[in-house]
Amino acid sequence: MHVEVTGSGPALLLIPGGTGDAATFFRLALPERTLIAYDRRGFSRSAGDEGGGDYDRDVEDAAALIEGQADVFGSSSGAIVGLGLAARYPEKVRRLVAHEPPLAALVEDGAAVRAGFEEVVAVYREHGAAAAMERFGEVTGLGSQPPLPPRQALPADIVAMLDRMAGNVGFWIEGELRRYTAIVPDLDALAGRVVVAVGDASGEQFPARAARALAARLGTSVEEFPGGHTGYIEEPAPFAKRLREVLA
Repeated sequence: MHVEVTGSGPALLLIPGGTGDAATFFRLALPERTLIAYDRRGFSRSAGDEGGGDYDRDVEDAAALIEGQADVFGSSSGAIVGLGLAARYPEKVRRLVAHEPPLAALVEDGAAVRAGFEEVVAVYREHGAAAAMERFGEVTGLGSQPPLPPRQALPADIVAMLDRMAGNVGFWIEGELRRYTAIVPDLDALAGRVVVAVGDASGEQFPARAARALAARLGTSVEEFPGGHTGYIEEPAPFAKRLREVLA
């Protein structure tokens, strides 16, 4: 497992989502915290089996990274892993901030979303990653995200991260997309222990709608964070400030 630990203070475990890895959180300035970021098993620099993700093992990996107790922030698929972690290991998780977990079982149009993800897999197998990601954007509403600057205008570390993320697409589509979004969290085990977060620019995109549905099931309010589905990359300074406020 590729793990990066920085800073000092109370521990905060950062669980990346989708095709992301530890580097997606590198802009979050929380010097008062010990930040534990990692590449989930099978992604980027962490070894994994071919053929897809294993949710139970993903949860166990996250638990193994916590010595004693920690706060946890997970985004997208990482938030779904965080929900499993908080439910199974309540003694390890002080508080979980679940940022836009894409739980298809909780939204009214969940069957249509799941069917759309089946199409994403089929498109990937027939036409490749670029076409599959375009279809994914249509299914989720995430295709409206603003385009990145030209590659030559980006810092070298960002380019390296984007290259790793591109290399993760196949593993994520084949092994995780349908499995993780079908997870039904243990709502009873999570009651009173989860902060559900939604980007203030996410609108009616599927992950944001799923997050609101989760909050309603848990009987809690939704906390708005700056930016969209990847606000921690888009607006890292205000995002870190908001995360600090919520954790306090």
